[in-house]
Amino acid sequence: MSEHAPRVPVSSDVQIYELTLAEFPLFIFSSAPKEVKDNPFYKYKDQIRGKDGPVERVWTLYRDPKYGFPNESTLSTLYEIIQIWKEQGFASPLINFGSYANLIQRKGQKGRPGRKDYDRIKRDLGCLRGVRIEAQNAFWDAMRQQYVDKDFNLFNEITSFKDAPNSRNSRETIIEASQTFFKSIVGSMFVTDVDSDKFHMLPPLAQRLAIYLSKMFKFQKVHKRAVSELASQLPIHAKLYKHKKQTLIRACDAIIEAKIDLLESFSFEEITRHPKSENIVLFSGRQKSINDKNAKPHSQFPKESFEIDQVVDDILSVCKDTRSLGFYRKVAYYMPKDDIYQAISEVKELASYKDSGNINLGAVFTNRIKTFADQRKIDVFRK
Repeated sequence: MSEHAPRVPVSSDVQIYELTLAEFPLFIFSSAPKEVKDNPFYKYKDQIRGKDGPVERVWTLYRDPKYGFPNESTLSTLYEIIQIWKEQGFASPLINFGSYANLIQRKGQKGRPGRKDYDRIKRDLGCLRGVRIEAQNAFWDAMRQQYVDKDFNLFNEITSFKDAPNSRNSRETIIEASQTFFKSIVGSMFVTDVDSDKFHMLPPLAQRLAIYLSKMFKFQKVHKRAVSELASQLPIHAKLYKHKKQTLIRACDAIIEAKIDLLESFSFEEITRHPKSENIVLFSGRQKSINDKNAKPHSQFPKESFEIDQVVDDILSVCKDTRSLGFYRKVAYYMPKDDIYQAISEVKELASYKDSGNINLGAVFTNRIKTFADQRKIDVFRK
């Protein structure tokens, strides 16, 4: 069973679902066995810890009829698109990345792009537009308290403006994210905070592992996962266990050598109930980057991920401010529950007054949290 719990996004006036691309093997790659590449779909199953016990989660990826499955180049293109989207503040489902040449150069291309570069970027975009995902038990609706199945695409359409009919380059290109993908990004704890230049220098498997660890280390100082499970999820297309392990070791070494302040070290331990199996134990390097030496370390107030989501749901139930969702998630993660629920209680009391309609309850909650955070020397606004 996976060591991580499912993300349980919050819902208020709108439904917000989280999709972290690290959660399933979206990128099959050209190095995949022929029987994988020729198959019309790729299915991945795992077990996660739900609120009430183990839950089987199933992801099914259907290839684009023209371009097939995503590959190494598609991953780096998607990563850069999300970086651009982040720079635009995730303000809408529309992502304007300028010309094809701009996107190619942002991926680390040196010099003037050639025909193959343009063909590759168009293939990447077409593939991202065309692949379809079925997700079973992979989303949670906190308002309904129900699991959600989804059948969706990442992107709806791509619009390019050209100076001439036969131009390879575009003057401007806009790609529109699907509502599921857009809402997932808005409510996501997945932050593309690995430096873009260093990311594109990593080998493809190390890139996928870096994205996966970016999420895991948001909630954990140490992440533990069965080697066979992680190899299946990334995925690593090796038949023998020793080859899967060796490939995983090389990916970890590449991240450490890149000095991207993500992975400090790793080790292996035998799984007692399965003597011939091992866990890989990964140690985060991010706690070293805390600037305030007096701040509480990440593990000071540990919570399971579903607990964090429940806290955020409780905050939103009184503050009614989905625009502050990102901040509320930080509060839920970094602050102790006693402080959070004390602030919630005070806001509820204030909201019960007849003349509370003109009071910004979200601001009141934020001010109380700031007071508690200052007392504990936690700079929750900077984290």
